[in-house]
Formats: sequence, C-alpha cells, structure tokens
Amino acid sequence: MKKVLVGIATVGVVSIGGIFAVSGMDKEKEPETSAAASNETGESNVVEEPIDEEKEEVVEIPTERTVDTGPNPPWKHFKSEKIEELHENGETVYLYSDAIEIEEHAIDIINTEVPEGAPATKGDIAKSTARHLDLFIVEVSDYVDNQAYFDKLGEVSQALKNEQYDSVPTLIEEAKTLRES
Repeated sequence: MKKVLVGIATVGVVSIGGIFAVSGMDKEKEPETSAAASNETGESNVVEEPIDEEKEEVVEIPTERTVDTGPNPPWKHFKSEKIEELHENGETVYLYSDAIEIEEHAIDIINTEVPEGAPATKGDIAKSTARHLDLFIVEVSDYVDNQAYFDKLGEVSQALKNEQYDSVPTLIEEAKTLRES
C-alpha cells in the first residue's frame, strides 16, 4: 500500500512540475522598456531601451586535472586514445598551464634522434605528438579565448603529421607570441 501511495505522490509532483514548466514556455519574451515620460504638452515620450536579460557566461579556466597523471604531463602518462576517452567522459586532462610544456615537447620531438631498429620511427613519434596537440587544442580551446593561438598550434600539429620538421620551431615561436599576447 505504501508503494502505491509513494508512486501516486511521485506522479503528482512530476505532473505539477511539468505543468509549471510548460506554462512558462507559453509566454513570449518581450524586451522590457524604460518607463514613459510625459512632456509639458501631455504627449508621451517613450524611450525604448531593451534590457539585455542575457548575461555573458563566464567560463572558469580549470586549474586542476580531474585525472591523475602523477608527476608527468598527460602526453607522457596516457596514450592519445585514452586521453580522448577521458575527455569524452567529461574529465579535465589538459590545462592551459600545459601550453609551455607541450610547445617545448614539440620542439624536443623534432630534435630527437631515433635509433635504427627502434620500435617507433621519428615520424610515428611526431604523429603521436601531433595527436596530443590536437587533443590539447580541442580541450583547452573550450575555455580559453585565443583562437589565433590554437590555430597556430594546429599548424604545428599539421607540420608534425607531414614530417615538415624545419617549420616547427618557427610555428612554435609564433604560437608562443600569440599565447603571450
């Protein structure tokens, strides 16, 4: 008997909430205007000034990861596939404060000599770094307003994918300048 009463009460509460939600949707939003003023002749001077009801959304820049990478940055702790999965699940993997270190990492990669017979080639490592750059861009550009910087990092990523290592230092310097501006 208690289960039936609880079920009926739940349905009633949900129904009432739904009615209030739907009734609020029926009303058209009209911009509010300032009060009308009368002049000496009795004519009404209406000054319509729409009041902006929408406030700019302030997005806080995360300063802590929601995943543990130990003492390492994400690209040294996780494979790119795992980072992508974590990001899709709402985890904060990359931080804007990783920017300097990921830029330096890209430079280190192009200056690294891979020994013959190593399991991965320099091209493989560069492509992996490019993928990490892409993931950094996707995650961090959500909350940092510096599209020119992220576009330049995208160029770095593309250069790494195409094994155009000579252009990477210049692109990183340009990205650094955009980040600092």
